[in-house]
Amino acid sequence: MLNSAQDGDGSSLPFEPQAQAHPRLLPLEGGRNFRDLGGYPAADGKTVRWGKLYRSGAMTNLTDADYRYLTGLGLRVVSDFRSNEERHDEPAGWEAVQGVDYRAWDYSREDETDGRVSLTSLLVQPGMTPERVRAIVIRNYSDIVEQHKEKFADLFQRLALGEVPLVFNCSAGKDRTGVAAALVLVALEVPVDCIVEDYALSERLVDFEAELLNSNPREPDRDDELLEWVASAPIEQVRPLLRSEPAYLEAAFRHMDETYGGAMRYVRTELGVDDRSLSGIRACCWSNGSRLAVPGALAAKVVLYYRRWRIVVGRQNRDSARLRLGKRIPCHCSPSRSSPPWRFSASES
Repeated sequence: MLNSAQDGDGSSLPFEPQAQAHPRLLPLEGGRNFRDLGGYPAADGKTVRWGKLYRSGAMTNLTDADYRYLTGLGLRVVSDFRSNEERHDEPAGWEAVQGVDYRAWDYSREDETDGRVSLTSLLVQPGMTPERVRAIVIRNYSDIVEQHKEKFADLFQRLALGEVPLVFNCSAGKDRTGVAAALVLVALEVPVDCIVEDYALSERLVDFEAELLNSNPREPDRDDELLEWVASAPIEQVRPLLRSEPAYLEAAFRHMDETYGGAMRYVRTELGVDDRSLSGIRACCWSNGSRLAVPGALAAKVVLYYRRWRIVVGRQNRDSARLRLGKRIPCHCSPSRSSPPWRFSASES
């Protein structure tokens, strides 16, 4: 894992112009993708408060120093979205930490299928190709929206009650956690480009391939068919599973758009977030343009320039740009543009 918010080639990330005044990636010895969601621009000149919302991967490798650092931040709630099997394989130590509400759900990976073929069963089929793996991952993001409503609803309830600082996590900190983070940012009226960029940061902040090489799926008492497949399959097949490609999150938003009429309507109708709850969430997570929020506004400008530069590079050398930077997601934040492929307006009911 990278120890600072830099890309693998050492270049700065688009959301880090604040010179580490508030680090996006927390300086933990044993953290996995543990990030602060603060600083992003929201409606009416507001920004998301720093130090209130965190997202993470599994925290089984946190050191004593890490626990002291995190409890020193005043952490109140840990929402662990992982299954029984995942928590057994990579246990967290938060249950023993006084003053922290550790929330986990009693469910098995098999419970996630709802009668459909599981993600693992699809991936371990013979004849798998990188293209098929990518298609399976994209389909899985629609499943995440449907299968984890109870957990997402509880997360929003904690926020509505003002139980912050709060961290929510899954195993890698990019799939279930990525969808949850996107939903929270939607509720906070963060522009869609910023939501997508936050999601895409995971593969730039974490070397998931290196973490896989350091893991051992054949440890005693560990029965994990998915990890065994990851360890034995050609890396070209595994890479789509490790990515945080914007198209993955787009699939989740498209599903909510087609099924519920938009992400914000999903938040309201499926997660039970009414106007009063939404006001409570925004009250504890919005900052009214204070000095600490300035970096978020600057970050939005950096993102805009970054995207314009990326478009130019793509036109000059499309193949090279795709290899280095990934497929461009159109910007739909400007009111002069047509409607985005998914709807997230907080005014939806």
